[in-house]
Amino acid sequence: MRGSGIRSSHEGTDPESVSEETEKNTPEGEVASEYMKNLLEGGSVYLEYDSEQTDTYGRTLCYVYLHDKETMVNELLVRNGYARTLTIKPNTKYRERLYAAEVSGYIDKAAVNGLLRSLRHH
Repeated sequence: MRGSGIRSSHEGTDPESVSEETEKNTPEGEVASEYMKNLLEGGSVYLEYDSEQTDTYGRTLCYVYLHDKETMVNELLVRNGYARTLTIKPNTKYRERLYAAEVSGYIDKAAVNGLLRSLRHH
């Protein structure tokens, strides 16, 4: 997480691409990065670890919670379309929860898109 001194990867997710080398960033990654900045700005976060705590790049693998210690940032990312679920064994603790959030996000998005289409045709 930027600003925390910890290079992290949100466990169970495959987020949109953002790099310190800005020319490698995707537009989607920039939007996701802005979402994260707004979500985490000025607040404390709590980290939960699974079986393995670091990846091959030296990033901390963790589930990130907001100050309330209940709202999982990883879940918000997949539900809101800023990341996809990605499970790499042995870190599978919240696989079902994250997948359910991703599916819920797709359903919500499809419902909104369907409503917008129907409104345009009336």
